[in-house]
Amino acid sequence: MVDSVIEYLKNPQWRRQHRWRKAIWTTMSRVGLTGVHALPMNRRWVDIHRRRMALPYLDPAFEGFRIVQISDLHYSPVVWQRYLVQYIAWVNDLKPDLVVVTGTASDVARGLVANDLDVGLVSLPLRDRELAVTPFYRDELVAIAPPQARWRRHGPIRAAELAEHPLILFDRGSTVRREIDAWFARARVTARASMELGNTEAMKKFVEAGLGLSVTSEFSVKADVGARRLAAMRLLPSLIRQIGLVRRRDKPVAPPLAAFLGALEDLRTSLARRR
Repeated sequence: MVDSVIEYLKNPQWRRQHRWRKAIWTTMSRVGLTGVHALPMNRRWVDIHRRRMALPYLDPAFEGFRIVQISDLHYSPVVWQRYLVQYIAWVNDLKPDLVVVTGTASDVARGLVANDLDVGLVSLPLRDRELAVTPFYRDELVAIAPPQARWRRHGPIRAAELAEHPLILFDRGSTVRREIDAWFARARVTARASMELGNTEAMKKFVEAGLGLSVTSEFSVKADVGARRLAAMRLLPSLIRQIGLVRRRDKPVAPPLAAFLGALEDLRTSLARRR
């Protein structure tokens, strides 16, 4: 039995894990085993989702453009090199025209300063002399709760009421967490997080499972609220964070990057019209 587990960890069948992995994760989340992400087994859980996106004003030059977004590599001493090599091979097998890496604002800033990344969209403020910052989108933060009738019918929520419930918040030290803590502080309320996570999707799953309430981007939960997987409540007073487009000041703009920046500008204009 032990030998079988060791062999699995060395040579896991990633693509065959989805059903039982989801069942295990749901069970662990319900009993509060939030530290399981540190285990080698969880570090090797990989999903590849394919989505076709219909964009009505897309430049014809981008027809069939393939974007690969990678997130939650969990790079650390417990992640074996062969896993990272396999991960990179999967990304390359998808033959992307553009690779997008999801991370915290500080991670993205370090990548830009090191010239590992070309452009980033991050929560502001961001203070690095090497970086040029352009305001991109004003994102309202909302409280999210399980999709029970009491929460779906709930109006705007104040800091004092929100703090009465177990809270699942972003990692301490992240830009958005500082904004949230400052919002509670202005109301003279101390918010104590029962869980701290760095991944919005994981936070949404924990809230959906009934383990607490959270505060996150309205934009990121629209689909979940529409599908009644979550309930969302506006904060009172409102809390807005500024999303910025960030680049190195001295980085030349090659034609592919220029085309991508043009697409981002179209997106910014489209988002501004919706508000």
